[in-house]
Amino acid sequence: MTELGFRCDSVSHVFSNRSSDIEALKDVTFSAQPGEFICLVGPSGCGKSTLLRILAGLLEPTSGKIVFGNGATERPTTALVFQEHGVFPWMTVRENVAFGLEMQGVPRVERERRADDLLRDVGLSGFASSYPSVLSVGMRQRVGVARAFMSDVQLLLMDEPFGALDALTKRMMQEELLRLWRLHRHTLVFVTH
Repeated sequence: MTELGFRCDSVSHVFSNRSSDIEALKDVTFSAQPGEFICLVGPSGCGKSTLLRILAGLLEPTSGKIVFGNGATERPTTALVFQEHGVFPWMTVRENVAFGLEMQGVPRVERERRADDLLRDVGLSGFASSYPSVLSVGMRQRVGVARAFMSDVQLLLMDEPFGALDALTKRMMQEELLRLWRLHRHTLVFVTH
């Protein structure tokens, strides 16, 4: 899949309710080149997650625009990883990682081969047939990250995916994420606090 960069031009977002308006983002402007790793850092409530949801197409900006690739406003293929690991407890590790490929109609033998390759990359090949209930929190998070990297996407978004982990596991996962990014070179936007 072709890598795709993007540009945020004066992106703002206001959440409105009956009593007040909450300005979550105001005039955010920056760009990401194809295959680039961008890290958004800021305190809780500063709008990082709102921006990721806009990039993913889950929210529309109140004003401003996001331009993808060569000036197109059409959304790229995107994977979004949240702070909670979000693995399916009724699926094995391999099935969880290959889920996106299954939804794309990739034949079982091919998706299992690709899932096994990525599980080897994240150090979980010995757990391919295990269910998430036997995994540690960090291992389940690796399953979620592997599932995102498995998808043939142009833009990978991660919203504090390691926020619930202890300091040692978080450090290990950050190093693992960098290694995977170097291997796969998705355009990656990573949010941390």
